[in-house]
Amino acid sequence: MGAMTGRFQCLLWLALALVCATLQGLPQNAAEAHLPEGFPYSAWLEQKEITQIGWNVVVGKPALRSDLRQEIEIWAMIARQDARKTEDHDLVLYARVLDGGRALGPVHMVEPVENRVPPEFQPKGPPPPPGFRIIALVKPGKYRLELALLDRTNGRYSTKFESVVIEGLKTDALAESFDKFSKFEFVPLRKREDTAAIGLPPAPDFSFGPGGFSGTLYVRRKNFVGLPASSSGVTEDLPTFVIRKPGMHLSIIAMLTPPDGVVGDEGLTQYFQDSLVNLLSAVTRLRVQDGTTQFTGIDLLEGKRIFDHQDVEQVTLDSLNAAIRKDLSTISLSSMTGMASNGRFITDLFKEEFDRAEQDGAEHVLVFIGHRTAFRDNAGVPLPANGCRCKVHYLRVFSTGGHDDIEKLLRNYKPLIYEPFNWRDFREHFAKIYERLQLQN
Repeated sequence: MGAMTGRFQCLLWLALALVCATLQGLPQNAAEAHLPEGFPYSAWLEQKEITQIGWNVVVGKPALRSDLRQEIEIWAMIARQDARKTEDHDLVLYARVLDGGRALGPVHMVEPVENRVPPEFQPKGPPPPPGFRIIALVKPGKYRLELALLDRTNGRYSTKFESVVIEGLKTDALAESFDKFSKFEFVPLRKREDTAAIGLPPAPDFSFGPGGFSGTLYVRRKNFVGLPASSSGVTEDLPTFVIRKPGMHLSIIAMLTPPDGVVGDEGLTQYFQDSLVNLLSAVTRLRVQDGTTQFTGIDLLEGKRIFDHQDVEQVTLDSLNAAIRKDLSTISLSSMTGMASNGRFITDLFKEEFDRAEQDGAEHVLVFIGHRTAFRDNAGVPLPANGCRCKVHYLRVFSTGGHDDIEKLLRNYKPLIYEPFNWRDFREHFAKIYERLQLQN
């Protein structure tokens, strides 16, 4: 017995020596990773798949996040036949990613995810086997994912190796905005209780469909299209989309009011609000270098401006949530004072923008985020084009079909109209707007 113990300790020291030797060639942050005794590093070095604990690994397809980065989910589940063997054991999962044989960042460690299914809905029989969930923010490339499952109770372990390919666009105007980020970055999993505090829909337990949570919600009876985006991983580092056009004035104007058919429907109203927060959290990351970028939010239900030419540097997720997330479930359109004169309100807003642009003679760009809207006061007469140096980009979202007096109002300014029907559409349209702003004359 003593000989076996001595042999086991010898193997541990040998493995740790190999770890130290290998870490000398890794980046500094990887060298600082905490590696416990019993970590099966030698199996990683030899690229040997070992199965001492039965398990399955699934690497999800990339999902597009609300910050326009991509994330993938990695699931590891203990095989049912081994579930009983691991009851009351101390399981932990390690992950590392390689790019061209070089480690990207430190070894990442996670513990089993909490079973969120209420007891009354638990299936009969033994409890489900332990599972692990890892979120990584990724950039286009080909990577090698190394995984090691360790039972710290008895030293048993399993290893797996996965090839991960993240496709990129052939031409991507936004690519430069993501240069500062790591190619493959493990991030903390967003907790379900944290989503309400930051204004996100509840974090899903599983991804849906080949695009993850970046899908489409189309409600035919309402002609409503939602724009959900994935945000399962937590990061505070956001991209900034810099426009290098000195002297340009960029005005972002957004309708914060849902389409007519959505008001009064609690579920769709919340979904509209979720989608709008996603959308504006990206658009308000636009910045004009040596110019101005201002944001105006309009509330048609009350006929007022929530933001009024506010510098986008001061527009935060908290302020967007406060302005957008209102309880409209008990409100009818007929009770809204601002709806009766919505046409005049929007007309005056645009006229003010164009008049200001004509007076200063500078280059002005207006990015308008809204939806198909019928003016109740028949004020939808096209505004006459003045002498301003103006370009208009109209992101028409959330509604399909129907009359749009806003398009008619802007007709003489020849707006470029974009209609995304899912989050990937929006990402493509946003890239086109960004590219056109860079080339603006």
